[in-house]
Amino acid sequence: MSHIREILGNATMAQENINPETDTKAILLEIIELTKKSQTEIEQANQIDLKNKNGFEIDFKKIEEIEEKISDIEIAETKNIGTICAIYDGNTYCLLELALKSIITKNSLILVTKTKYMEATNAIILAIIKKILEENKTDKNLIQQLITSKIEELLTNKISINKVIAIGNKKLQNKILKESEIETINSGYGNFDVYIEDTTNIEDIKDLIEYNKKVDIYVKKGIKTTFKKYIEVEGIEEAIALINFNTAGYSSSIFTTNKTNSEKFIKQTKTTNTYVNRNPFADNMLNISINEFLKIKTNIKAEISEKPTEEEKKETEEKIKKQDEIQEENNRLQEENEKMEKEITILKENSESLRKGNELKIQELTKRLNESQTLAKKYMSKFANSKLSRIFGKLKKEEIERDRKMLS
Repeated sequence: MSHIREILGNATMAQENINPETDTKAILLEIIELTKKSQTEIEQANQIDLKNKNGFEIDFKKIEEIEEKISDIEIAETKNIGTICAIYDGNTYCLLELALKSIITKNSLILVTKTKYMEATNAIILAIIKKILEENKTDKNLIQQLITSKIEELLTNKISINKVIAIGNKKLQNKILKESEIETINSGYGNFDVYIEDTTNIEDIKDLIEYNKKVDIYVKKGIKTTFKKYIEVEGIEEAIALINFNTAGYSSSIFTTNKTNSEKFIKQTKTTNTYVNRNPFADNMLNISINEFLKIKTNIKAEISEKPTEEEKKETEEKIKKQDEIQEENNRLQEENEKMEKEITILKENSESLRKGNELKIQELTKRLNESQTLAKKYMSKFANSKLSRIFGKLKKEEIERDRKMLS
């Protein structure tokens, strides 16, 4: 515990004593330059870790990507946090990125790990950083590394630590969140999830698993594989459910020839980076924003104007009066428009009602007319066949005309 307190004390002092005028961007660029010049020494240290089976082969292209990304950062008017405690697994890329981000934002950083993973490689990187800090008259304890299994004890120092970054799998993240009373952010950097639906790219899958052991493999039932550790699933739905439950949230990949399933995987998995038929740690980069290292200072400035003159007041009053008149006229027109719309609606309803009524009357009259015509035809037919019709049929035309006149 005394060693932890010493580390914390050094971090606090280093952060408090940093000169506000220090050009941290210049320090960052010097560290990058010395890192490039020291490539041979870094690679030699890395060979020691590889020989001891205590790390991975360093890739200077990734180091250059990290340095380029951070050298492009421009820090505006901000306030630093203080002391940041990053709990990670010893990954060199992670160490370098966190250290550079802490320096440029004028925070102190304690890199905490339980093991000596990448021990030789990390030692030379830290030596480069501390050398440049000292040359710029800045306390080298601004960046420190602590190897300890007593992380719980470290997290009880909530007065000395201002922020915690937990980098690792879901288990580690949950543990830190449970034990830390300090503001904590999580990253699944370096932890991956892979769902294998077919073996079309089986060789690539083998290579990626040999390259990185921090990968959870989910294999569809019926697929034959030589992997020692994997979880068998019924299909994509179960794979997605398990990944979302267990994932560290960093990166996942599906190996499949089914386009529908690949699209479903991309949409439904809750990871920052999602790949199809591709090595999930091909773009292995820390997903922690520079804003997590800052207290953003927001300035809200009200407009200051001189006291208005009498003429300006009068002009303003006239404008307001005119606006009120325009608004009043608009309201009147709006009311009239609404009234007209209601009247039009009523007229339409009445017109429709009359139309329907007339149609019914016409139908009724037509019906009666048809019935009368039918009845007339019936009686005319009977009359034509009667005796009376035959008697009248024998009358002369002159007699009929005479009788008609008499009747009239």
